[in-house]
Order: sequence, then structure tokens, then C-alpha cells
Amino acid sequence: NKGKVWDLKTNSLFSEFKFYSKSKVPIIFTDDSNYLIATTSKRTFSVFDLNGEKIQTIKTLKNIEKIKILPSTNIAAVLTSKNNIELYNLEDYSYYGYIPPYNITPITSYAFNSDSSLLLIGHEDGSIYKFVFDKVFLKPDEEPPAFRVVTAEELVAAGSSHISAEGTDGAESASDSESNLEEIEN
Repeated sequence: NKGKVWDLKTNSLFSEFKFYSKSKVPIIFTDDSNYLIATTSKRTFSVFDLNGEKIQTIKTLKNIEKIKILPSTNIAAVLTSKNNIELYNLEDYSYYGYIPPYNITPITSYAFNSDSSLLLIGHEDGSIYKFVFDKVFLKPDEEPPAFRVVTAEELVAAGSSHISAEGTDGAESASDSESNLEEIEN
């Protein structure tokens, strides 16, 4: 399919570009509004200028579900089919790192605050997690900490927002709003 950029002052077509037509991922503007980002296949997205010229195509590690730009940055945050958020630098078009899943249910929404230091992630089970970006962001070669993800139902059943790791062989952890998920000591 074709994406179209309209000049609202003149109500005329400004430019057109091709994008992946089967995608449910909306076309978005970069933070400075000078470029558009659109999926061009299940695992690629492209950066276009406002004239419709393709600047660069980036291949993701997993299928793309959603794309957002971190505020005041040139970083694309791509939600994948594996519930990871992959991060790509739009200045050099490189894979920057990722945020691993902290819940077993699919992510339904995610948002960053204005300086991209905090991240809210909403899940299909109704849970919402607040993370400090620097504490959950991992470089490409880093492994996530050892923990067992929990569902909102488990937290409600336990009667608390925190499940104690006592008596569980150190295999359970949950998040509070400030400390993020606790690492489990093996």
C-alpha cells in the first residue's frame, strides 16, 4: 500500500511512499516530525523523509507489533511478537538493546515519560508496571536477570503486591513501583 503525506494548509498531496500493507502497526513521526516510520515487512521498518524517500530500512530480531519513539531521542522502541521491546538507534540505524518481558501475558501498551527515564508497560491481564529505564534496559549481549514472571492474578491471590521468595527456592519475584523486579539469587 501507499502512505500519503498531505499539506493541510493547501489540502493537497505532498508525497507518497510504500509500506507493508498487512501491518496493523500505525505509521508514526519521529520526535522532530521530520521523518516517518512505517513497517515494510513483518520484521522490518523503514525511515522515510517527508518527500517519501526511503532513508533506511532496519531489520528487527522478531516480528513487529508496535513502534514508538522515545521522547527527545532518536531511539525507536519496537514491541515484538515475543513481548520484548527492542531498541534501535535512528542516527546510525543500529540495534541498541532491549527490554525483556516481565510478565507472561502480552503487552498491550507502553509509554515513556518526557525524558525517557521511566517506562510504563500495560499487560493483557490488567497489570501495569512502572520501570526505571536504566534498570531494565539491556545491551544486545546482556542476559536478563533470573526471576519468575508472575501474573496479576497471582499477586491478587497472594493478597499483596509482592510475593515473598521465602519457601519457593528463590524462584519468585514481583515488582513494586520503585525498585523494579528484584533479582533472584540462585
